[in-house]
Amino acid sequence: MLLHGRYVLWSSLGMEDSQALHVLATTALLPAVTAHSAFSLGRRISSAYSSRSASGSASSRHPELSPKAWQVLPGGVLGLHNASSPDQASLINSLAHIYLQDEVDPHILLPYQCGDSLLLLLLHDRHDVRETLPELLTHFKNEAELTLKMLSSAASAELQASNQWHVPSLRYVFRDGLIGSVRGSPAAKLGTLSRETVLLLNSVQASLDVNRTSSLYQDGTRDLVIRGSQDAWVVARQVGSGQMLMAMENGADSNLLDASRRADALSTCLKMPV
Repeated sequence: MLLHGRYVLWSSLGMEDSQALHVLATTALLPAVTAHSAFSLGRRISSAYSSRSASGSASSRHPELSPKAWQVLPGGVLGLHNASSPDQASLINSLAHIYLQDEVDPHILLPYQCGDSLLLLLLHDRHDVRETLPELLTHFKNEAELTLKMLSSAASAELQASNQWHVPSLRYVFRDGLIGSVRGSPAAKLGTLSRETVLLLNSVQASLDVNRTSSLYQDGTRDLVIRGSQDAWVVARQVGSGQMLMAMENGADSNLLDASRRADALSTCLKMPV
């Protein structure tokens, strides 16, 4: 799995395994990297995390989910804090092991940090792999570091440009199934939606994914418009090979026609056909 910050750029794993690794990365690994590069900031992160752990958070049950459980070893690899010193000889003793869904044999987890990118490698836990691991990491770093830096730079530029997709008062996502692209409101804006609206959006999306024979897919001139709680409106629209989901809240004075017109305006704003 390859991440840029908290964003997943690529994963060869199934959905459940990818989600579990993403939780580990964003909860423990990335804060551990931050703590390594900025000690004072790392102390604040660790303190905040410790206070949450004391109140019964996930890290109290799974210590590996705490940033304090991890250390950055030479070469940019993250390992567990169970070695006396972070040198190459202690690498083997610091390795984390994980189990994938429906598998009985553990895998060695190698989180490799390069700039703002974090690559999570999974290796079969065999004796020959452990014996040659230092040489393998050196070879990997020489071969992959430049590529990872280029990907990190490109991802940074793309994420900065994504702010231009923001449309005031609207939250939306557009998925093109033909080319596999997704664009939408910045994550910070999507985070302002109420829990009820997010649940409604997920429910609409799940229903449409299951019912591919609905008139929304068969007739590109129709909208699915739903009014939720807290004066929220959700509009689903088929646009060519893609699908647009739009949400707007605080629409007490709005009606079905108003919501559809806002979807028209959004399509025009995004330079999509109406």
